[in-house]
Amino acid sequence: DIDKYWGSVGKSLVTLFQFLTLDDWTNISRQVYDELPAMWFVFFLYIFLMGFAMLSLLTGVVAEHMGEVSTETKKEQKKDDDEALCAFLDKKMKKLEQLAVTPKGSEHS
Repeated sequence: DIDKYWGSVGKSLVTLFQFLTLDDWTNISRQVYDELPAMWFVFFLYIFLMGFAMLSLLTGVVAEHMGEVSTETKKEQKKDDDEALCAFLDKKMKKLEQLAVTPKGSEHS
């Protein structure tokens, strides 16, 4: 049965991927443990390190996405702030134009 999973390079790579996904890895590892008891350390180390590698990749993807979302949110906020500032300045400019056009004597009426 060991040759079924470890008989060639291709089979070994598929088996290692199966270990990485934790798909029925205990049955395969027990077959190897029966023949080579010291291999538990190799399998443990492989699963441990590859688990961290996959977690690192996942964390990187999530962090990248959050960075993109944050950048987009900041751009939208800046656009909204700029529009609000323009509206405020337009309003004040119209008031100033009205004050400049209104004769001085009619201001208080």
